[in-house]
Amino acid sequence: MSQHNMKVNLILLALLAIFVVNAILLDFTQDDAFISFRYVKNFVNGEGLVFNPGERVEGYTNFLWILLLSIFVRLGFDVIVISKFLGVICGASIIVLLYLFSCRYIDEKYWYLRFIAPAFLVSNSAFAYWSVSGLETSFFALMVLLSFWVYLYKKRLAIVFLVLSSLIRPEGILIFLIFLIYKLFVEKDSLKECGIYLAGFVLLLLPHFVFRYFYYQDLLPNPFYAKVGLSGESLKNGIGYFWLFLKHYGFWGVLYLVPVYLYKRSDNQLRLFALIIFVYTFYIIGVGGDVLKVHRFFIPVLPFIYLFAGKMVFDFFTEFRNRIAPRVVVIVVTFIALGLTFYLPRNRVLEIRSLEQGLVDNMKFIAENLQAHFGADLTLAASTIGSISYYSPGSRVIDMLGLTDKEISHNPAYIPGIPPSWKERKYNAPYVLSRDPDFIIFSTGYKPSAPAERALLLYSKFRQNYYTFFWRKGGTSYALFRKKSTYTGENQIFPETEFVDKYNEALNLFSEKQWLMSVRKLKEVLEICPQDFVWVYEEMGKAYYLSGNYSEAKKYLNQAIEKDPYCVSAHHLLAAMYAQEGRYHKALEEYQAVELINPGLAEGQISSLKKMLTEESTKESE
Repeated sequence: MSQHNMKVNLILLALLAIFVVNAILLDFTQDDAFISFRYVKNFVNGEGLVFNPGERVEGYTNFLWILLLSIFVRLGFDVIVISKFLGVICGASIIVLLYLFSCRYIDEKYWYLRFIAPAFLVSNSAFAYWSVSGLETSFFALMVLLSFWVYLYKKRLAIVFLVLSSLIRPEGILIFLIFLIYKLFVEKDSLKECGIYLAGFVLLLLPHFVFRYFYYQDLLPNPFYAKVGLSGESLKNGIGYFWLFLKHYGFWGVLYLVPVYLYKRSDNQLRLFALIIFVYTFYIIGVGGDVLKVHRFFIPVLPFIYLFAGKMVFDFFTEFRNRIAPRVVVIVVTFIALGLTFYLPRNRVLEIRSLEQGLVDNMKFIAENLQAHFGADLTLAASTIGSISYYSPGSRVIDMLGLTDKEISHNPAYIPGIPPSWKERKYNAPYVLSRDPDFIIFSTGYKPSAPAERALLLYSKFRQNYYTFFWRKGGTSYALFRKKSTYTGENQIFPETEFVDKYNEALNLFSEKQWLMSVRKLKEVLEICPQDFVWVYEEMGKAYYLSGNYSEAKKYLNQAIEKDPYCVSAHHLLAAMYAQEGRYHKALEEYQAVELINPGLAEGQISSLKKMLTEESTKESE
């Protein structure tokens, strides 16, 4: 091996090592990845490609990724570990492939400039973040890039890789259409030649659509019906999503100007890449961006953006020829840009990672406790279904947002006053309640945030037949809603939705520790809410307690219990207040009431009180 080749390999290995280390430092598992993992688990166990056994719903958009993971799981690999390993391998392959593309546009004389595009990608924490997330993001990005590498040498073979891209993500079809437009209008290929590419693509993709139609009785994946829709709100969010990307990684739009500047002096392939960058970006804006944070939708276009950045640096560098000072400036500016690419969004990436991992850990804790205390034969309804479904094997999980539920995605039940949001478009509260879930899990404890959660509060069956149930770990409480019994009443809807909004506002004030303001807001709720909405009395009691007004706190907590003995928080807080006052028998009664409806929550306090009362009784007898 020549000395030059050794230098190239060492630099490339160093970049790959930095990428891998960064991915390890960012290691987490995205909650949505667990949806795919549940499909993999059911498929490997012989249940079919289903989320719930017996329910054929295509609640995924990454068919080939699920099949690939299934092969490795069948071979004995852990699905979480192998998904991360494959994701990082795909990310590393993209870096190498981007270097090879750079070699086509940068002279060997300036071989060191060929590392600029890969270095930008390595500096991009979003790229490492999604490579290690457990999702198919880097696999899709690799297949797209590989399609155009193959096109350089075996043109028609590229169709196969574009089909594979489309089986990983539906956006692969968009990439193919961009490619077809490029062949027709940029390469000026004949209609016959373009027809061959189109026919090949359709014929290779057709078996998957046939499978989808006969297996799932649909031509499109279920998330399409649950999520896709054009509106002014989605466009506004799409623009915001794009602007945040420009601030974090686009240098406020500069990197998008580079392909425009270089377009006339580019060869046809670079023009194709420019077309992909801009059309794909308009697509991202049009669909409203991504519900998930950290720029996931932009990962497939990052290699093309950075390829243009590397080409720009090379062009500037060579224009100055023997003028050393301007060349030094170019190199210094490039290194500053690399540093900013890493540091500008770093804290935000770490913050989102922490929140996401916290959500996964919380849902895993709830799922494991459900399994341990109530067994596997449960029906759960949740608005965040990833990790809770994966760690609840054997349970039937109802996705309240409809991603894995055909009834909700195809037949939503909208309520005036609770509009769907751009990211949570579908909900059907009567249907969810008709399934009689044993537990209902909100994404933010017992605060109703999503439209699907807020709608439940309007129905008498939810208010009367479910109660807030808690588990505690350390100093943290985990809340969900547990079914009391078989509901025999009529599930009536309360016509006014304003109380739900005000109740939500009051709970938000709790998180801000604005106790008295929360009291005022809860009093407004009391004036307009249905009579069986007992949770407002509980929250009023908590607010008064936290503000130091114990007499009012007791008043509202006792009212809550009178209306519904299943008010766990009211019993628990009254017990704590009685214990503070030295009324230990009363405290014990309240804690025992808690244990009847929420086993394990007050076990420690009951043991302590019983021991203390026994000791007091012994002293009195002596």
